[in-house]
Parts: sequence; C-alpha cells; structure tokens
Amino acid sequence: MAAWTTWDDINSILNHRIIYGQLWALLRSTKNARYQASTTQTPEYFHYTPHACDTGDNLRELLDLDILAICARMSNILNYPAGRRSFMSCQGKEAQALLNLLQAFLDYPQVTPVFKSQFQGALFQLSRKSGLYPECLVLRDLELDGAYVDVVGTFGDIRKGAIQGSAIAVKQLRINGSNVTKVLKDFSHEVVIWRQLSHPNVVPFYGVYHLNNNRTLVCLVSPWMENGTITHFLEQNPNANRVLLTLDVAQGLEYLHTLKPYIMHGDLKGANILVTPSHRACLVDFGLSAAGESRVLQQSSSSNARATGTIRWEAPELLAPETAGNTVIATSTRASDIYSFACVCYEIFSGRIPHYEIMHHNSVILLVCNGKKPIPLPDQLRLSRGLDDDIWLLMEACWNRMPDKRPTATTVVQRLRDKLELIKDSRPPSDWDDSFILRLRSNLAGHPFCPPAVDMDVRASEREIYRKTSDTSFDPLQTTNKRLLDLDSSESQENANKRLRLT
Repeated sequence: MAAWTTWDDINSILNHRIIYGQLWALLRSTKNARYQASTTQTPEYFHYTPHACDTGDNLRELLDLDILAICARMSNILNYPAGRRSFMSCQGKEAQALLNLLQAFLDYPQVTPVFKSQFQGALFQLSRKSGLYPECLVLRDLELDGAYVDVVGTFGDIRKGAIQGSAIAVKQLRINGSNVTKVLKDFSHEVVIWRQLSHPNVVPFYGVYHLNNNRTLVCLVSPWMENGTITHFLEQNPNANRVLLTLDVAQGLEYLHTLKPYIMHGDLKGANILVTPSHRACLVDFGLSAAGESRVLQQSSSSNARATGTIRWEAPELLAPETAGNTVIATSTRASDIYSFACVCYEIFSGRIPHYEIMHHNSVILLVCNGKKPIPLPDQLRLSRGLDDDIWLLMEACWNRMPDKRPTATTVVQRLRDKLELIKDSRPPSDWDDSFILRLRSNLAGHPFCPPAVDMDVRASEREIYRKTSDTSFDPLQTTNKRLLDLDSSESQENANKRLRLT
C-alpha cells in the first residue's frame, strides 16, 4: 500500500483494480478474523453476528461509493488541460484500460448524466487517438448459420447468426486497399460511437466479432431483422402506414442530430433502414461523426462509393462542392442528411429510387447540381399512400439547394407529428431489450467494477457460511437444538434459549 502514495492521478485510475483488490482482501480478512473468533467459543455460546459490511446490499453500497469516487477523480483529470493532455496521450495497454473504465462508467446506472456526457466525449477522443475500443465490445461464443452470405450490404457481407439464443446480423467489414491500419483505426472509433446510441428508431449495436479470432477480420453484430429493409418491407406490406414509417426515420435522424456531440448518418437511404418486428423503421449503417473526418463505412464498401448508387441520395454540395462555395472535399453535414431524408421519403411513398427515370449516375450528378428534384408522383398513387401536399412541400424544402435553408430534423419531426396527431400508434414503445446488451459481456470477471473471480467465489462461500449459521437446519445448530431436549424438563424453553444465546 505504500506504493499508492507515489502514484499520480492517472496512475491511481489505472491501478484502481490493485487498490480495490487489496482493500477487498483486507475487508475479507477482517471479517474472517471476526468469524474465527466467534467460533472459538464453547458450543453453548456459538454465535456469529455479521457486520453491516458483510451483507450484499451494504457491499453494493460501498462499491457504488468507490465507483463514484473514481468517477470524480477521472472527471477532475479531464477538467484540467494538462491532465486531459496526459490522459489523451496514453497508448497501448494504458489506453485500453482507460477505455474499458470509461465504457464501464457509461454503462453504470449511478453515474450522473453530467459525468456521462464528459466521459462519452473522452471515450470518443481517446478511441480515435489510440485506435482501440473497450474490450467489453468484443463478443465470443457466436454461431453463424452456414458459410454462405445471406445478404450483401453496402459496406460488408451480412450473415445471419445467433448468440445466447437471439438471432443476430453479422456484418463482416469489407476492407480494400493497402491502408488496413487506418481503416481499422477509424472502425474502432465508429463502433465506440454506435455502442453509446440508444433509441427506438436506431438499431442497437451488440458488439464486435473477430472472425476466426483474426483481429483484421472484424464484424459488426446487431439484431437480425426478419422484415429486412424498408423497401423490401413495403413490397410485402403495401398497405402499411407510410407516413408513420417516415416519422420513424425522422425521429431516428433527430436523435442523431441532437446528440452532444451530434452525429451525422452520412449514408441515409432505404437500404440502410430496417423494419422491426413491430413494424417500426430504424436506422443502421451510419458512420460519420460530428468531426466529419472518418469515412470508414464508405472506405470499406468499395473502391468507389458512388458505384453503389449512393449518389442518388446525396446532396448537391457533396456531389459538386464548388456549387456550394466549398473549395475542399465536402463531408456530410446535418443539412446533407436532411436532403437524403427527403430522398428516402420519395422511396417510401413511390416505391422507386430517386431519379429512377435517369439511367446513368453521371447524368444524375449533373442534373441534381443544376437543381433537379425527383419527379412528382401521380395524384392517385401519392394520395392513396398518404403523400399529401403538405408532406410534398416538406420534402421540397429538404431538397433546397442551399444547405442552410433546409429544415432541421426537429422541424421535420414536428411537421410529421402534426399530420399524425389523430392516429394512435399501437406499437410498443421500443423493440429493444436494453438489458440484453449488458448480458453479452464476454468476460464479466474482468469488468472494471467486478471483483476478481477468486473473490467472487470467496464471497459466495462466505454467504453460505452466514446462511448456515442463521439456519436451524444446519448441523451445528441442529446439534445445539438437540441439547435442548436433554435439559431438565423443569427448565423452560425461554430460559434455555437465553442461556444458549441462540440468535
């Protein structure tokens, strides 16, 4: 323990498991000493009174206090420029330990929202700098259904699998080119971002899977959606409420755009919107953070992302940056997401891709940059599907050539909610089981806030000792109770109990 005084703040955080382990051992040895002292008395006075710290609830409270103390110490480090610089300069094992701890704080219910916001930003930054992600995101014991690809996705091959009895989608990242290290580093940052998201209209992230235990063969794991993409779903369910599905997409986008730091989707189209069992639309395959520096999903999808047809959903300032006054390569913004959202609306109501009448992508680029919008739908079709004049005007506002003139996601959500205020949404609030993600931890004993496995075993055995000493069915107490029958019949049961001091 003398070494503790030589550690600075960051080393104290990094070594918190050592401190915790030694204090836990001290608490255990103290409790064992009290127990041994109680059992050295004569059998007639066999008595073990547990200390308040011995019970599970009190230990939980003490552990909560320790965690909050570590939380406050880390917050102090991040609040001071010198401390934050030192924190962010960590690499390798030190960075890994800090990332593990930050994720544990974000998952811990007792940590306040103020701390969580601070730690989330630190997690994003350290992950980007180190190229690492929390180890609790790595999944094991995953089963794949066969060796063949079920679906080919935008940025990877998608296979169906299972974990703990639940169907999952396993998307293997398709990495092209020689700069594998940079792509994997960007990938680490993206999965850390996705892991923090929680919303009914955003597909949850279960974790990372290393195919064949190869760290370069990385896969993203999320729930399997039997209904498939929104375009496929509408083909099978043409009478579905398309306005409600449009609102779902807008709400998911609003959630991303209003986070701190906010997140852009960057690749919004029908193929990246899935439908849950309760027929709720939700976003998937997003990968561009607020900094706009990482395009891992686009980098890994193909040598040329536009070859996939994504350009039909892209805003003109992305297709030709000079048209928006940009002199550098354009990156996705919240405004460009709004443009893509209107294109998704077109897909939902028409059943066709934007500019379906134009065959060549280069022609689409030229026409969109000159202000062309998708052609209107026939009146009978659009009205039968809920696309009235108000919604069409909203879509046209989202297609404005000037990014700053487009409505925000919050405005879009409010406009659509006004259209649906008389319609009752009978779907459940969410399709996601939030507790399932926490159950997927691959190594609970290695979690920053859990005792070592040996300590957990000792705690279990100590609880059993206490249970037995409190249970009249346990042999020592049975023996003592039997002696009551041998006492003089004139002695009352009450006096016998007093004399034997059974508790």
